Amino acid sequence: MRTLFLGFFIFLLWLFGCRYWYVCKIQNLCGEKTEIVEDARAKTLNFVDNGEVILEGYDEFLFDAKSPKPTLNDNNKKFIDEVAKYLKENPDKKLTITGYYLPSEIDASDEYKASLGFQENLGLARAHEVRKLLVDLGFDESNINLDAHLLKDGETLNQPITFVASGGDEGTPDEFNTTGQSYSFMNMAFSDTNF
Repeated sequence: MRTLFLGFFIFLLWLFGCRYWYVCKIQNLCGEKTEIVEDARAKTLNFVDNGEVILEGYDEFLFDAKSPKPTLNDNNKKFIDEVAKYLKENPDKKLTITGYYLPSEIDASDEYKASLGFQENLGLARAHEVRKLLVDLGFDESNINLDAHLLKDGETLNQPITFVASGGDEGTPDEFNTTGQSYSFMNMAFSDTNF
């Protein structure tokens, strides 16, 4: 009987040894996996004032496909802080935020209408979301203009947002000037209307 237990014990040791070898050495499933995910954003985000580069080399904002909400990293937050600081020091400057969007994102207005708000396209919605970040830091919304640009087929969204400051009224976009616009609705019940 002792020989049977000794043989069974040796078999279990061999079994666990084989299991360890297969799982840990061959499949590499043992131990902690410390996978370092590098943020692969281009460091090409600039802030320009009348043709002069004020800030450069920051991480580009990251937007999911067909989404107006940016995914911010610490570098993006630092960029927004620096832009707000510069604009507070120069209150006569107007900022134009241009949001870019792809031809494949044109239909996003139907699919994501609630997230676009009152913006007519995804580029304006992206610029609006970035403007909200500056407004949250105490910057005056009336000094920020929004613009949008539709990229051509085959182009990629490498630079989804650009920041350009100018003095006075220079540089105000013609078509998408939303400075100072506010939307309000009154009671629009038509009680005297019969169909």
